[in-house]
Amino acid sequence: MLFEANKLGHTSEPFVKELFLHPTNESRDVEAIKFGGATFPTEVSITEFSTSAGQRFLVVISDASQKHAIEQMRQEYVAMVSHDLRSPLTSVQTFLDLLESGICGDLNDKGKHKLASANRNLERLIDLIKDLLDLERIKSGNLVVNAKDVSLDSLIERSVDALKMQSEQLGIDIKVEVSDVHIQADADRVVQAIVNLLSNSIKFSPKGSSIVITGKGDSDWAEVRITDQGRGISAEDQARIFERFQQVKDEEGDFKKGTGLGLPICKAIIEQHGGTVGVESEKGKGSCFWIRLPLRVAA
Repeated sequence: MLFEANKLGHTSEPFVKELFLHPTNESRDVEAIKFGGATFPTEVSITEFSTSAGQRFLVVISDASQKHAIEQMRQEYVAMVSHDLRSPLTSVQTFLDLLESGICGDLNDKGKHKLASANRNLERLIDLIKDLLDLERIKSGNLVVNAKDVSLDSLIERSVDALKMQSEQLGIDIKVEVSDVHIQADADRVVQAIVNLLSNSIKFSPKGSSIVITGKGDSDWAEVRITDQGRGISAEDQARIFERFQQVKDEEGDFKKGTGLGLPICKAIIEQHGGTVGVESEKGKGSCFWIRLPLRVAA
């Protein structure tokens, strides 16, 4: 559909004027009216281009009814996951913990092994549900950043403590080098992001190796870098690991256990703070995951 630029002034609709004054390839959600008065959702995009006859506009209007119906189904599904799955799974996990404590009698070695395996699988499923709910909050704009003054050192210390048992079991030494930097951030959310990055480094680090976490800042930004001695990440994998459900294979060609959501959630949290996240790596030479955060979150 083509519209001539010199006819723009003939319209009395403010929205249409705004659409033509600021053309963009990105679509906008618009409620349209059918003959008879019924409304339905549409997506409208407009692109400006030049021709020998002058400026022209290409307008694309798409019926978004099916897309909105699918989105509503998705939201209902997430609500079902939260209510109908998470609560009973948590109850089952509590019961398994009681069994492990011996409340129902002592278990033999085989029973303890089976119980530990069941608990690990259950924890992984609960983590997946938690990650899905976090992504839903991010997607719907309900992830609120409650920014307060906090030291970078305390954020890194909390993150390391959260994974201390996991790193000690693998004999991985975590070294911390942090400058005295304060930022405005949601401490719990930033710790969640750093934990996701650090957990990823631990997962792919060889036993007995070390990981170095550095934190520093300047007048505007704070930066955290997590450097490991793992096998590195190929350029192809680097381009997609921050996408949902994308995982890197281990040395045997298998995927490490995980939801494939940790890094995308990390990226969303940091971007919600106005920051950036990335990775520098080379096959066989380890990886360095980094985040950059503004010292102050924009109002």
